[in-house]
Amino acid sequence: MTSTLTPNGTLLVDDSLRSEARGFVDAADDRTIVGLSAELSDGSTVELPADLTAFVGLMLSGLTRGPLSVTSIPAELTSTAAAELLAISRPTLMKWVKEGALNSHRVGSHHRFETREVMALAQARRAARADAFVALRALEDALHE
Repeated sequence: MTSTLTPNGTLLVDDSLRSEARGFVDAADDRTIVGLSAELSDGSTVELPADLTAFVGLMLSGLTRGPLSVTSIPAELTSTAAAELLAISRPTLMKWVKEGALNSHRVGSHHRFETREVMALAQARRAARADAFVALRALEDALHE
């Protein structure tokens, strides 16, 4: 079977393909895939754009870890979806909107958020947490010296 796309959009992958993905990821050895091309049935070759190349790399890496879920993200998010992506409560999200930390616009009585802005804020929050952890470890190391 190797892989099959079901009518509902689920891609089924068997263990042999997962094993091949693991072999590829192990061979890459923490290096990033920076280029990818596909040879087509007529013999021509098409280069994949950088974002698509990165996506394929993430897919292969994720496939080696077990079940993987891929879904498309709309250009705009509901407040519930934005809060989930930011790992915060919806009331906290609305507080941030009121404080101007995050922009939204209304569609009727509902707030909508630009996915790009929410994702950028989520990345900034992850980076800030990582920086805080490094600073805390440095402080701990300094105390033990």
